[in-house]
Amino acid sequence: MKSVLSLQKMFAELKKLVWIWLALAVVVGIVIVMRNYQNQTGQGIAKAQVNFSYDGIESGTDPQGNNFEPKEMKSAEIIRAAATEIGLSLDEEGIAKIQKNITISGNVSEDILKQITEYNSIFQSGETASTASVQSKSFFPTQYTVTFRYANAGYNLEQGNALLQAILSAYKQHFYSSYGYNASLEQSLQALDYHEYDYEKATDFFNAELDLLSGYVKGLQETDSTGFCAESTGLSFADLIDTADTIRTSDLKKISAYVSSNNLTKSREEQIGYYKYKIQTLERNKMTTEAKLTVLNELIENYAKTRAVVSGYSGESADGSTSYSFTTPSATYDDLVNQRVTAQVNISSYQRQIDLYTSRMQSLSTESSTGSAAKVEEMLEAVNLKVDALIGATSKTASEYFETTRLANAVDTRVTADGSPRSFKSVVKSSVRDAAIVELFLGGVYLLCATVMALLPQGWLRKNREAQAEPKKKTRGVHEKKH
Repeated sequence: MKSVLSLQKMFAELKKLVWIWLALAVVVGIVIVMRNYQNQTGQGIAKAQVNFSYDGIESGTDPQGNNFEPKEMKSAEIIRAAATEIGLSLDEEGIAKIQKNITISGNVSEDILKQITEYNSIFQSGETASTASVQSKSFFPTQYTVTFRYANAGYNLEQGNALLQAILSAYKQHFYSSYGYNASLEQSLQALDYHEYDYEKATDFFNAELDLLSGYVKGLQETDSTGFCAESTGLSFADLIDTADTIRTSDLKKISAYVSSNNLTKSREEQIGYYKYKIQTLERNKMTTEAKLTVLNELIENYAKTRAVVSGYSGESADGSTSYSFTTPSATYDDLVNQRVTAQVNISSYQRQIDLYTSRMQSLSTESSTGSAAKVEEMLEAVNLKVDALIGATSKTASEYFETTRLANAVDTRVTADGSPRSFKSVVKSSVRDAAIVELFLGGVYLLCATVMALLPQGWLRKNREAQAEPKKKTRGVHEKKH
């Protein structure tokens, strides 16, 4: 019997198979969504990109010239500080687990990739000179990708993102603390307690503090070409240096003069011993400088300055020529002279201080104390407050300088930490494409099956089933007769 395909038969077969197709479509859709949900939540990855921008990073060094270590971003100190910031309590095992699930990889810029491609062509050319020059080249990334597998570490999406952001923030603060303002200097200065020392020694300690502070600020001033003035304090580096000089030349000298003129001391024996120590130290320095001066004098005396001979025309000579000699400048000779002058000045300074301390020691040994110890204590406390205020102003000014000028944008998080989606709604949205492809395939199979069934002769399936069932009936009849 000839089969004919008609729309009526086609729709009839589609209607018969529609429930099977719908059931398969729903089941397959659920499977796809659940698979994606399991895969995406199982990954649990948060990422962020960190850019470094300061002199030296292209050479693989930190701001102090040492090797740059990107692994510091996941150090125990940084993770502990980050956890504390977000109120998370971690033991050593918890910190180690986080470190294990953080990876830091350097990103190579397009410019470097282009150079590497060019260098590869040089290597392939086999030119010895060019190859040697390429081998001396080194490339260091300025951008890093920080990947945190928070699900493996036992955290959800919100916790993973918060922790990664806190780690980056803690590292940024650590970076400025390490390479910015010298906080250790501030701590060492604040640790000194002038109450533990006699008056004269206390003024010496204050002078030493101010010398250290001024030296540090002068170093910053030399690196600054912008005329920096901090908004937080309204002070420049020159202002800080002037303040230190004022305390040193006005307040401390006033205290020292009052103490020495009135022979004030907490312990006469200890103060005399202190003067002896100072005199001995100055005498050693003077002897060393005098020996250096002797050597410098000999070098200067024996130094043969470079002489040059130039031939020129002179109408006075018989052949019309003569020779002129002159002495050329010598940087070495000038440096020796400068060293000699410095040595002479230092020797004179040492001798003046030796005479001063000798006079004070003799006065303290023979004369009684006058004046008011309470007044000295009051003056020292006033100086102490001024020095503490100067230390605080230096800290704020220097920190602002590093963060806004010298190391501005040295560490920059370009991409906010973001993790793989975990909500069921977001997974369903991300699964639409995969589900659509599979559903289209099932729809094609559905149409193909309906078309094939519509092309089969009418009653073919029923007759085929009856024909297959007939042998079974005969077999059952034979078995019944036997029994």
